[in-house]
Amino acid sequence: MDSSEEEDIQLMLRVKNHDEEAFNQLYSRYSPRLKSFFSHKLRQLSLDTSLAEDYTQEVFLRLHQSAPKYEPRGKFSSYLFAIARNYWINEQKRICRKPTIISLDELEEEQKKDLILSRVKTLPLPPDEKFMFEELHSLIKESVYLLPSRPKRVFILSKYE
Repeated sequence: MDSSEEEDIQLMLRVKNHDEEAFNQLYSRYSPRLKSFFSHKLRQLSLDTSLAEDYTQEVFLRLHQSAPKYEPRGKFSSYLFAIARNYWINEQKRICRKPTIISLDELEEEQKKDLILSRVKTLPLPPDEKFMFEELHSLIKESVYLLPSRPKRVFILSKYE
């Protein structure tokens, strides 16, 4: 372990002993990285990246609440990002249960397509729709296979290259 990792552990042990200055140092050191982590995750789902600041604060609140149970078993950053990852997983479940309403009228055509595709990719399909999707996919593959050589290559290259 290098000296900054050891220093992080020492700071967290001080937080465990109710040292608010140590907590502030950890916040200053790690909040930009956490905010970037959450911004990236939110952008992948086409969600408001301003939530990243709220999520970062929530992770630090959870870190503070879990301080009495903290035992240094590895890198502090791994411990902190495990809290962040678990928080993100819970938030993602919550977001999927409660769909966000976005007015498509306010978006450009390309943004509309990207938003719709991102939503379709992240939402689980009901079994009947999944079956129909798989059937349709199978029919398309068969149809492409039956195309003459040149149109088949054009289609495949346009779709996958």
